[in-house]
Amino acid sequence: MEQIISALISAGIPSIVATALVIIMGLIFRKDNKIVVGDTQNVNKAVAKANKELTETNKKLLDKIEELSTTMNERVSNLEEEVNSKVEENIKLKEAVEKLTSEAEELKTIKNQLTVIIKERK
Repeated sequence: MEQIISALISAGIPSIVATALVIIMGLIFRKDNKIVVGDTQNVNKAVAKANKELTETNKKLLDKIEELSTTMNERVSNLEEEVNSKVEENIKLKEAVEKLTSEAEELKTIKNQLTVIIKERK
């Protein structure tokens, strides 16, 4: 049984899957209509071990997902703050442009008036 598991693992199959496959294979092979799986206690141990590995792997995956989710939520929050800051900055810049445009128009009007006054004095 261990040789088959080792062969499956060396073929790139995770140990939990390899163990489960061997258990299933053992249940499928029959001799004289009797299931040949070896010692039932060993099968139960293998199933318990596979279940424990699966539970541990599942917990690790859930922890990793939670960690990634937290990281992504923090990143989204930071990006939202950055966008809000840029929006405020954009609004202030638009207001400054409007003010400068208005002042430029006023200066243009004053220049035109001064030009007229200067021409009248000549």
